[in-house]
Amino acid sequence: MQQSDRCGSLTGAGGNVPLVPTTPEPEPAAPRTVTGPLVEHSVTLPVPPTTVWALLTSGEGLATWYAIGGGASVSAEVGGQISLWWQQDQVFTGPIEVCRPPARFDYRIPQEPGGSVAAEDTTLVQFKVDPVEDDPGRATVTVRESGFTQLEQPREAFTASSVAWIGAFGLLQQVADRLATMTE
Repeated sequence: MQQSDRCGSLTGAGGNVPLVPTTPEPEPAAPRTVTGPLVEHSVTLPVPPTTVWALLTSGEGLATWYAIGGGASVSAEVGGQISLWWQQDQVFTGPIEVCRPPARFDYRIPQEPGGSVAAEDTTLVQFKVDPVEDDPGRATVTVRESGFTQLEQPREAFTASSVAWIGAFGLLQQVADRLATMTE
């Protein structure tokens, strides 16, 4: 099956609905050979993978659980950009490296607003979405963030990301719980 680099969506009465291949290819495991510290968190959500995908790859979705009080914009395709902000004049923008609906979304993000997007100045954020076996209405999402050792302040960046993902995944759980009750 040929895969496109574009992660599209359809707009309809229900909002953005990700385009999902009818027979998705098995998703390769994220690389495990990471140098230095790695932030990793997983949570099982009461919504299907396509709903999780929309929460991860759309500006509207990210603003509900991650870019709280600010916003996000996503050009969801390989080579596209993701921009996140918590204050209007401090935008973090990075390139999207992997975009395979509804299973894998990777991007690089600088540590400073408007910062360099060179690999040595960014961390790599990887999302993997897996359907729960025997329950297509649920999905497990895992975030992995790596690349801290080459940063100017690696320990501080690692600590900040660790704390941020714990809080963000708590909010993601709450958003998914609300969405699940709306569809019951």
